[in-house]
Amino acid sequence: MQAGYATPAAIEINKGWNTFFTASYLYYEAIQGGMDLAVPVEATIAFGSASDVYPSALGYPVLVQDFAFKSGFQVGLGWICPNDHWVLYAEYTWLHGTTHTNATAPSPNVATINGFGVPQSGLWNPASWYQGSYFDNIYPPFISSAWNYKIDLVDVQVSRPYYASPRITVDPFFGLRGAFIRQSLDLNATELSYNDNIIFSPVWEANYASHANGIGPRFGANGNCYLGYGIKLIGNAAASLLFTGYHVSQDVTSPDADTPLPVRTTLKEFSTLRPNLDISLGLGWDTYSYCQKFHWNIEAVYDFSIFWEQNMMRYLADLVGSNYYGIGGGSAGNLYLQGLIIKTGFNF
Repeated sequence: MQAGYATPAAIEINKGWNTFFTASYLYYEAIQGGMDLAVPVEATIAFGSASDVYPSALGYPVLVQDFAFKSGFQVGLGWICPNDHWVLYAEYTWLHGTTHTNATAPSPNVATINGFGVPQSGLWNPASWYQGSYFDNIYPPFISSAWNYKIDLVDVQVSRPYYASPRITVDPFFGLRGAFIRQSLDLNATELSYNDNIIFSPVWEANYASHANGIGPRFGANGNCYLGYGIKLIGNAAASLLFTGYHVSQDVTSPDADTPLPVRTTLKEFSTLRPNLDISLGLGWDTYSYCQKFHWNIEAVYDFSIFWEQNMMRYLADLVGSNYYGIGGGSAGNLYLQGLIIKTGFNF
C-alpha cells in the first residue's frame, strides 16, 4: 500500500502551508499463495469407506480459498518545514476482512471415459492442511473454510519534493514501515457415513493462525505529471525490507476412534527478513480557494502490493507433513494486495 500525501510539491510549500491531513477509502482484494484446499478425486464408496480412488479425469478445478474485495481506510498527517521544505509524514493503513468457501465435491456423472470405468462418487483429497497430520486416507465429500486477515501498516517518512520540469514533480522519500499481519484459517470437512451414503456433518477440523510483526526501512518516490486545469497523472513506487517475527500455530482434530489425539504444533520466535513492494498509478485533481491560502486535493489510484512469503500457516502444515509423510519441505506463499484508493488531502 503506497504512502503518499496530497501536496503538489514546491509551489505549495513556498506558500507557507505547514500542516496537511489526508484520508483515504480503500477497496482492496487480498490474495495469498498456498491457499489451495483440496483436489477433486473420484472413488467407489462401500461400507462407509472410499476405495478405487483416482484423480478426476473430467477437468474439475482444484478447490481454492475464495478471495474478495473488502473496504479499508488510511489516515495521514504531515508537516512541512518552512525553512528548507523538508516534509515529515506519517500514515496508518487498516485492512481487515474474512472470506468463506463452501464446496461439495463434483460427481463424475459418467460411467466410462475412453472405455475405462469411472468410480461414481466425487470426493475431495485435502491439501496438507489435513495431510500434514497423521490423518491418512481422508476423502471428504464437503469442505468449508474461513480465512480471516487483519493487516495494519504504519509508515513514517521524510521527503523533499521538487520540480523536475515545469509540469513534473518528484518526491523521493525514505523512512520506516511497521507491518502487523494477523491471519487465521479454519477448515471443516465431512466424513462418509456407515450406510454407504454421504452425510454432511463436520468431523475433521483444522485451525491455523499466524501473527507476523515486521519493521524495517522503506524508500521510494511519488511522481505527478500536471496536465492543466488541476488534473495530474500519478505514479508512485516504494520498497521495504522488514525484519519480521512470526508466531504460527496448528490444531488439527478428529473424533474418529482411530485418530483420537489432536495434532497441535507451533512455530515460535521465528524471525527473518521479508521484502515488500508497492506500486500505484492513477489520476488526481488540485484546487485552491481563499486567495490560494487553502489547497484541496483528490486522487483515484489503483494500487498493487506484495508481501513476500507471508503464508506461514501453509509452511507449518507442509513442514509437519514432510516430517510425517516425507512429502517435501514447507513452502510459504506470498500475500498480494490490489485495489482502488480514493484519497483526499487538505493543506492549512
